[in-house]
Amino acid sequence: MRLGSLRFTILGDLRDAIVRGPADPFMESVARQLARVAEVRGTLPADCATARAIDRDEPWEKIAKCAVDDGYVELAEELSRYVEASLRRCA
Repeated sequence: MRLGSLRFTILGDLRDAIVRGPADPFMESVARQLARVAEVRGTLPADCATARAIDRDEPWEKIAKCAVDDGYVELAEELSRYVEASLRRCA
C-alpha cells in the first residue's frame, strides 16, 4: 500500500493481502472491501464511470468520486469510511 500518495488501489491492496496472508486483521479488512467492490462491480452497467474506474484499478478515492457522480452515493460513503479507517490504523 502506498500511504505516501494516499493511493489505495484494488490490485495493490489485493497483492498486499496475498503477501501478508489472512492472519493480519488489517489485510482481512482489505480483503472484505475488495470483495464488496467486486460484488458491487457485478451490478454496475459497463459504461458507467464507476465501473470503468474499478476496471482500471483506480485509487479508492477516484472510484468514490465516480460513484458520487454516477449516483451511487452509498458506495462512495462506504469507500470513504474504509479509506478513513485505514489511514487511522496506519497513523
